Amino acid sequence: MATYLGGLSTRESSSNTTAIDVELITITSSYTAADITYIAADASLRNITITLPSAAAYGGRQYQIKRKDSSGNTVTIVTSDGQNIDDNTSFSMTGKGVAYNFIADSYSGGYLVF
Repeated sequence: MATYLGGLSTRESSSNTTAIDVELITITSSYTAADITYIAADASLRNITITLPSAAAYGGRQYQIKRKDSSGNTVTIVTSDGQNIDDNTSFSMTGKGVAYNFIADSYSGGYLVF
């Protein structure tokens, strides 16, 4: 049996344990996030902007974003309606392999970064 949990699904494996499957997308150009919450960003060819949906509408949803390249191009995170991300209007990811969790906070109407 599989259960979909906003980008995650669980299933029983052949050894009677529970496995977790995740949907992962690798992007090489700007992207608007929706249901797929695991995002690998490769900015080796161009600058990338990732737009997160309204935190007020998706309170508690988490987006895990990882940068895959070490180019001089930018990976910038913004929201669809100008909400804050850790008290800023945008968030920049620098350095290969950096990864952050963005959690929609419906109380503040923005995103928290961990």
